[in-house]
Amino acid sequence: MRPNVALIYVAISVIALSVAAMLYRLTPVPLELGVTFAAIIFFALATLDQAVSRSADQKAFREQMEMSDHALQDAFNEIDMIRSRLVSLETDTQQAVDAGVAPVHRDLQAVGALLSQVTETVADADHRLVTVEEQMKGLASRALRQGNTQTPQARAVGSPPIKQTPAPSISASFEKAVQAAKQKAHSGATETHLEKDAEEKARQKTAEAAKQKAEELQARQEAEERARKEAAAREEERSRALLKRVASAVENDRIEVALQSIVTLPLRRARAYATIFNLQLEGAGTLEARHAVPAVEAAGVSDVYSKGIVLRALALAQKFAARESASMVFVPISGAAIMQSRFADWLVKRLGDNKDYADRFIIEIAQKDVREFSPIDFELLNTLADLGFRMSVTQLEDARTDLFELSRYGFRYAKAPASLFLGSDAGSKSDIHPEDLSDLAVRNGMDLIVDQVESEAQLVELLECKLKYGQGNLFARARVVDVTPHADVFDLNEAALNDKSKQAVEPVESVDELANTGEADETQVSAEPLGDTKPARRRAFVRSLTPEVVAPPSTANTSSSTKKPASKKAATAKSSSRTAARPSTSAGALSRTA
Repeated sequence: MRPNVALIYVAISVIALSVAAMLYRLTPVPLELGVTFAAIIFFALATLDQAVSRSADQKAFREQMEMSDHALQDAFNEIDMIRSRLVSLETDTQQAVDAGVAPVHRDLQAVGALLSQVTETVADADHRLVTVEEQMKGLASRALRQGNTQTPQARAVGSPPIKQTPAPSISASFEKAVQAAKQKAHSGATETHLEKDAEEKARQKTAEAAKQKAEELQARQEAEERARKEAAAREEERSRALLKRVASAVENDRIEVALQSIVTLPLRRARAYATIFNLQLEGAGTLEARHAVPAVEAAGVSDVYSKGIVLRALALAQKFAARESASMVFVPISGAAIMQSRFADWLVKRLGDNKDYADRFIIEIAQKDVREFSPIDFELLNTLADLGFRMSVTQLEDARTDLFELSRYGFRYAKAPASLFLGSDAGSKSDIHPEDLSDLAVRNGMDLIVDQVESEAQLVELLECKLKYGQGNLFARARVVDVTPHADVFDLNEAALNDKSKQAVEPVESVDELANTGEADETQVSAEPLGDTKPARRRAFVRSLTPEVVAPPSTANTSSSTKKPASKKAATAKSSSRTAARPSTSAGALSRTA
């Protein structure tokens, strides 16, 4: 705390007077000159005090501004998270309302169609009745007109007034006309009655047909609802069985590790390795990493799965460090696991005990998970960054300006798919042009890594964006490696270790070989056409579960040796021959959508 200003100036005055007295006593300096020196020292010390005070005030102000910025940023993050949750809630609510209203809407449309048919039938009958009535009125008026025209003629040519009588011919014709009108009216009434009966029968038939259609529609809807419920029950049962097998695989530590090279561009030299963790399910089949992560989260064992991933990645980092390799390991960790306090504490402790490998251990977190982090989760990332570990945001859906603000939380890499830079809609996924993204990332202390590069044509366009690193099947396919964490860093129980050692695992490459080959040639594996090599014996197993979720176990060349090559040249030749001989595995197929 800064002392009182008055005390500071009293001390300065005492110092100045002491200097003047010493000059006057110890040197032949006149008293006036000593006082002048004292005044100069006083003003110099006062000026220095003012400068120090101003610097301290400015530093305190800057610290307060930084704290305010951090608080505002945290508030903005919370607001964005609340906004995304509200949008998701509105979408789910609208879908639920639409799902409930759609059957009622279809029923109302069917009833409306039936009512329109009945209305048309009744209107047609009314029209016929009106036509018959008009015909009756026309006949009666015509008969009356004929009678009125004949009576004056009879009066003009008749007998004397004394014996006035109607003419027989006129009377007879009039009676005939009236009789004909009555007969026609009677026949018209009969026809009208018959038409009414026919219309009534038609109306009854229409009502019966409408009722029958409504019953058929209701029966069809009930059958569809029953079929839908049965299908949902079967799907739920299948999902429960799959999740049970996933939980068993995680608890028994049946995690398969595959590595895919991350190369420099345009020289295509291996710089790092992306880790891909598949699950070997009980019986047969391998659950690929892109399906394993949501399945593990649904099964509630994401913390155990993430612990196994971290421990294997630490073993890889240890192996690279022992062989004096500069390669880095990119380790994907689920955001759901990071948001669990128990796993977060374990991760900080484990990485703190192994911070010597911080320069080789890169933590990968998906962008959608980062956007759901709370300030507490970002504080965990700051703690890991203080230990020397770096982070990478992966699975980029867009490249907005807030992406590069993650650099202050220890993010040094951003892995984006090739589609973010290519295609007609590439510009809509970013606030700036794709060709300027790399330079912007470098200015913010981050490097971009383009993922899912599959062809030379894509690479030619991507090089125009000044990208430094690339990953994909064009450079190297994912290769399964045998990783057994050492006992001093692997904290699972001994039974799990023994169970892992007894599993029938197909031959894979050793980490020693991978470190040798990766550092010896520093080249990419030549691109090969993608193929489907799923064995027929496991297709039935895949169909028994959710389609396109469980892939068969990855195959490997049974003749590959795990011995260390005698020289770098031999290691290069051996790695190239092994990669050319191995068919594309499920891990290779996984890398296309990692």
